[in-house]
Amino acid sequence: MNRERILAGGIAILVMASLLAIVLIPGAIAETASDDVRASHLQIEDVSIEPGSISGGTATLAVETRLDHRGGPAENVTVLVRAIHADSGFVETTTEQQVPTIEGQREASVTQNISVERRGDYRIKTVVFRDGERIAEGTKEVSGVGALKAGYAETNIAFHWQDGTSDFPPVEYSIADAENNRTTLNVSTYLTNQGDDPSENVRVVFTARQADSNIVANRVSVPVGKIDAGRTASPVASLSVPDGYNYYLDAVLWKDAVVVGSARSAANLDPSETLSVNETNQEVKLSVSDFSDDNAPKSKDRTTTANDGGQPGFTVPAGITALLVGGVQLPGGNMTETESNSMTQPNDEPTTKPTGRKNVQEYLYRGALVLLVFLAIIALFQFYMSVLAVIRTFVADQYRPLFNAAFNLAVLLATGIGISYVVRKID
Repeated sequence: MNRERILAGGIAILVMASLLAIVLIPGAIAETASDDVRASHLQIEDVSIEPGSISGGTATLAVETRLDHRGGPAENVTVLVRAIHADSGFVETTTEQQVPTIEGQREASVTQNISVERRGDYRIKTVVFRDGERIAEGTKEVSGVGALKAGYAETNIAFHWQDGTSDFPPVEYSIADAENNRTTLNVSTYLTNQGDDPSENVRVVFTARQADSNIVANRVSVPVGKIDAGRTASPVASLSVPDGYNYYLDAVLWKDAVVVGSARSAANLDPSETLSVNETNQEVKLSVSDFSDDNAPKSKDRTTTANDGGQPGFTVPAGITALLVGGVQLPGGNMTETESNSMTQPNDEPTTKPTGRKNVQEYLYRGALVLLVFLAIIALFQFYMSVLAVIRTFVADQYRPLFNAAFNLAVLLATGIGISYVVRKID
């Protein structure tokens, strides 16, 4: 009996012994859990901020955090939202919310309300924790919080021609009468309902304020009532003021007992001096910056390979190196006897040389052979690592080293068969 048969018999004995061990040894097969045990991965996909209820001193911001989930169930996850004042750096408020278990490859939304003072700008920081460990965080900046109007001060009525782009003043006046060192001014303005519903009952208070001393010369309140949607009202009032002075004409819009708007123009009654209202009305709105991911998720998950279990195995770089060495030696490796004789006998008649087409075909075949050998090595490597992965998956932990040793011994015996056969052929 030759060596190859002895080694093949050893392989067969190992395979049979392994199968019998799996069947006969209690607990050799690992118990597979029905739950998804894959590591979960969470990251912040986006954070959106919208204004909520607004009071006189505070503003409520609704912060929606969208979490992108991959892998197994994510349990014990909490989301912390913190508002930090941009100028002082002090923490204004903090809220934390527990997130229900997230399963499946999907996005989960977590909405939290935070209340901040209606002043300055803020940085909204979002932090995600899993099992008490920080895994993701990001920030957004919010500016113009003070421009948010409280619910009691909201109205759809606005002064016309107050955007600074029109040549018309928001408050107009004409001289109705001038006698006894006093001038009577007819003062008017235009109010437009920019909403879709009729407005509340409103009124306008017109005030003539002496420009140099800022003394109120006269004041009149004019009821306006309700203004239909998309309509404009033009309240008018008469103000009697002393001659020879310049005045600021102020129009203040009231809803119930709350000031909801104002406008100003100038009345020049002093011929030696001209007064103008050098004010630029710039509308300030709530502004939210783009979401900034402060750092990549601090997850301890890593990409694992089939050789992570510490088992020996061939590597792809080693196989590629061997192929490159063989490929370099292959084209010039087989010298025919005719070529050898032609080199040692220069005076003989020249031998017939292969045609160029035959050389091209030979190199193509050799290149194909190299490619196929390379693919075979990759397939063999993948098969080896897959078998190790199967052992790690289905064999219990306490018996896993024994089965790994049996498999590696079988591979060693199979390699011995190949080595024995090659050596015998060479001899």
